[in-house]
Amino acid sequence: MRSTAYSRVPKRPSKKSLAEIPELDLMKATFLGRGLRRNRRLPLRALRQRTGKTQADVARATQMAQSEISRIEQRDDILLSTLRLYARALGADLELVAVFPTGHRVRLEI
Repeated sequence: MRSTAYSRVPKRPSKKSLAEIPELDLMKATFLGRGLRRNRRLPLRALRQRTGKTQADVARATQMAQSEISRIEQRDDILLSTLRLYARALGADLELVAVFPTGHRVRLEI
């Protein structure tokens, strides 16, 4: 069986690459879930609920209809521009990170 880049187990990041990751202030952090693994997802609805906002709140902030917010929360494929609006309505910034098989993470400008 041939090995492809997608089937290889990713290497652990080096100490140098780990040193490049900024420190987190865990005293200010709110954990949304424990043990979230690579294949698990946190639905947008759960994220919105965790911030204490309603669909109507997000709709007002994004200047969309509440029904559109409902549809966005059910979609599997969302435009980055729409996701950015949604995140900003929750008071968050959207970051996009590419993770390579070597374990290196690169923040992409969006």
